[in-house]
Amino acid sequence: MLFVHNLLAVNVFLLLFKGFAVGMVFSATTVAATVWCLHLGLRRGLVQAWTAAVGVAVAQALWAALAAVTVWMLAQQNPQYMAGARVLSAMVFWYMAVKMLRTPRLEQLPTMDSPGVTGWRLAATTMAVMLSMHMRFFGNVGFFLAAGVVQPRLAPTGAGLLVIGVGAGTLLWFGLVGALAAGLRTHAPEEWWVQAVGRLTRMAVVVYGMLAIIVALPPVIQFMQR
Repeated sequence: MLFVHNLLAVNVFLLLFKGFAVGMVFSATTVAATVWCLHLGLRRGLVQAWTAAVGVAVAQALWAALAAVTVWMLAQQNPQYMAGARVLSAMVFWYMAVKMLRTPRLEQLPTMDSPGVTGWRLAATTMAVMLSMHMRFFGNVGFFLAAGVVQPRLAPTGAGLLVIGVGAGTLLWFGLVGALAAGLRTHAPEEWWVQAVGRLTRMAVVVYGMLAIIVALPPVIQFMQR
């Protein structure tokens, strides 16, 4: 009985950790939201940055939940559906990589930055903007496919643990970004932040390109073996 409990605890931890890792990587490559939290930390303080981070995390968890259900349903069907999903996800990652080549700058401030938008309104507005980015869904599908975390026998509770992990990883990333910006805003010039965002953008391009290859590789190999 003790062995069963220990095995269950290990499985729970692994699912949470996999979701957490997906959330962190996806957040680090979501440069627009990172710029937004950096901006809030620099110009409006830590509390506002963390409030926005909550909005991003909730939106990301919702997209992850929809993606986990979609991938699980695909895994129950004909393997051709999964192959098609992999090819589509690879195309989405290539699109994201090309889009990231246009480096966002801190002076390109989001239009929703208004002194009157604070507290829950700031979190809700940020969440609404993130939910309007439909590519987040396809990106999550691609991340789940690349990580192989959604299997046909995965129970609904397992998918729930993955989503919780994704939300936690997202919240940690954007919370740290806001804290860093708020803590260093009087010590680092704005040019330093622009350069940092540029490096983050280049990293995002590389990550999306690698994920596109990883996701598309299995169906391409299967096609060539026919």
